[in-house]
Amino acid sequence: MPVLASDSDEVAFNVFAFDSGSYLSADEIKELIPDASMYPGYYEGTYDYIRQSQIDWYEQTSEKMEEYYGKKIPAMAYFHIPLQENYLAWLNRSSLGFEGEKREYIAASPINSGLFNAMIERGDVKAVVTGHDHTNDYAIEYRGIKLCSAATVGNHFYYDDDMIGGRVFVFDENDAENITTYMSYIGEHNGRIDAAALALPSGTALDFETDGDNFVSALYGSREDYQRYYELKHGIFVGKGVDGSHAFGVTRAAYNEKYSQNTIECNLTLNTSGSIGKNKYVKVWLDLSGEKTAVDLGSASVGVVIDKQRGAPHVTGAISGHSEFYYLADGSDTWVTYSMKNGEFGKDVNVSVEGFKGYFVFAIDDMFQTYTRTPIGENDRITGFYMLFTLADESMVGEYVYIDDVSFVEDF
Repeated sequence: MPVLASDSDEVAFNVFAFDSGSYLSADEIKELIPDASMYPGYYEGTYDYIRQSQIDWYEQTSEKMEEYYGKKIPAMAYFHIPLQENYLAWLNRSSLGFEGEKREYIAASPINSGLFNAMIERGDVKAVVTGHDHTNDYAIEYRGIKLCSAATVGNHFYYDDDMIGGRVFVFDENDAENITTYMSYIGEHNGRIDAAALALPSGTALDFETDGDNFVSALYGSREDYQRYYELKHGIFVGKGVDGSHAFGVTRAAYNEKYSQNTIECNLTLNTSGSIGKNKYVKVWLDLSGEKTAVDLGSASVGVVIDKQRGAPHVTGAISGHSEFYYLADGSDTWVTYSMKNGEFGKDVNVSVEGFKGYFVFAIDDMFQTYTRTPIGENDRITGFYMLFTLADESMVGEYVYIDDVSFVEDF
């Protein structure tokens, strides 16, 4: 993206933007990562890398611009996943000089793409800015290139209160090689934001009458399962919700031999976020009736996403021992109580829900953060409804599980 001079059509600056991908495939992991050569900055990381075809594109574009304008055009490069050189620069930060902090791993790919060396050889890129690591905001000049982490601009996923903001770059068109940069934070220059959240009112917090920022993933399952995200089918369906309203539907398009590769993870963003307040239960409408075959869940756990949850939601399945959920079938006025095994329900734990259609209710007090078993705090900001489940067997592939009317209630 060329940036023109203020008073002419001359190109004063240039911005290269790269797609740094997401994850390596299972085959690439086997082929490209020998056991003894794991990138040390992020143990067992399998993030993707910028491919040779992209580096070729950069070099060719840079050369064409130099040829056309008769000079190298100073430039910046933007992409999401940091380079291994970011880690090398950080290790040498004392001698190089640096600004900012590194509060978490520099989550680079285990594969060194060679992009950094290509930029050194071309000599036009003066700064590289990456994201990915939400609580890193360092800037280090290494071999003539400023390597900059941009922390996070929002509080949708994990963050630190004093590190929400954007990275600003300033350059002078008459001296564009000398770039200055700093982080601009919410509040008064790195001031903390108010972590308290307004209480969620009792009632519906999520329906699907309009398309929202809802998504399905498999991050909670195995890494191989994440690679198979394309085997999940999901969307907003008209007429499949409460009383013929819209509903979110999800299913698998294929069934895998490994049980862990058949999970479906739903992280559905609420219409409005907020703290628990006086609410004691999460109420959700589920339709497992199926089109041809009634759906049963192999095992299922329900919970919520907290804005600072760092990849580990609060779920019923994080507890040990006795817990319950409550079910009201469509057309019935009688609630039925079911015991859960360690916070899970479904065929595999002898709590079959085959063909159920109606409201399910779960106690918020039974939801703990996975791994840490931390309860939901009274000031924690709840941003999403969470459900992790498997289909009971292969016969149910292609049959949708429909979700609608997620509510937080004081009683039911």
